[in-house]
Amino acid sequence: MKAAVFHQFGGPEVLNLEEVPLPEPKPGQLRIKVHAVTVNQGLDVVLRRGDSGLDMKLPMVPGIDPAGVVDAVGPDVTGFSVGDRVAGSIPPTVSGGYAEYACINAAGAVPVPAGLDFGLAACINRHFPAALGLMQVAAVQPGETVLVMGAAGALSSCLIQIAKQAGATVIAGAGADSRVQAALSLGADHGINYRAGSLKAEVMRLTDGKGVPVVLENVGEPDLWGQALASLARGGRLVTIGTHGGSGVLPVDVRMLYRNRLKIQSGLPDGPVAKSETVAAMEKAGQGVYRMLIDRVVPLSQAADAHRMVEANTVTGKVIIDPTQG
Repeated sequence: MKAAVFHQFGGPEVLNLEEVPLPEPKPGQLRIKVHAVTVNQGLDVVLRRGDSGLDMKLPMVPGIDPAGVVDAVGPDVTGFSVGDRVAGSIPPTVSGGYAEYACINAAGAVPVPAGLDFGLAACINRHFPAALGLMQVAAVQPGETVLVMGAAGALSSCLIQIAKQAGATVIAGAGADSRVQAALSLGADHGINYRAGSLKAEVMRLTDGKGVPVVLENVGEPDLWGQALASLARGGRLVTIGTHGGSGVLPVDVRMLYRNRLKIQSGLPDGPVAKSETVAAMEKAGQGVYRMLIDRVVPLSQAADAHRMVEANTVTGKVIIDPTQG
């Protein structure tokens, strides 16, 4: 079978299309014919560069969240059959999704409703569990106003929709007018292009000078981080599970923190989100309730180009690899 493989760390050019052995499902695994796998900045691009800090063995086929059709069922698997439509996850240090076929653990696999696009299913399976966990920690209440940063990104796209379902007013912060419009199309009530002016000033204008009680901040750029923190109302809370735009080392004005009784909190819950929650999110996506922003779908032969686009941050939404494309 064909797969995108890298034998050494480096730029996108180290990803090459090669013939590799067809994987055999181990006990508890499903082998799927891959129809879609997402390209992720944190767990594909960083992995390829060698910056993940994880213990990896090369050569490696990246791709952590394939979706497709069950092709073979390993020993000790119940509840799945050949021909089932599923989405699953692979540990980053194992990976294997950038391929025509991949093996996933049956215990973590979720059904993909008939008619639901596999690219959308892969996005839902990858990002909605993280968003649901973050929202559990944030404990957003009906009537609260929530500022969602990086609002056209995959995780933030989920957060906008879940926050609206929770009864919140959502302010979407993004780095371009087109991305603001994309976030508004997902249901955000207001949008701010934080590259075009002061984020704090615009938040204060929208909230009559009060600020917001909740900021969901997963960008991690030093200047934006400071503005997001300053956009909080007295007693507000900033919740985060990512630093997609920075190193993760960020300044904090401790005086503002204690004067305004602010909280900075990890958005990671104590335990994993129940599989039933992901199944429910997949069903809602099949019903058109949940949507994801997908910038483009490319064939496996263009995996290196897909990495270039994601690394350069020139896309709005996810880039999907479809190994069934010619």
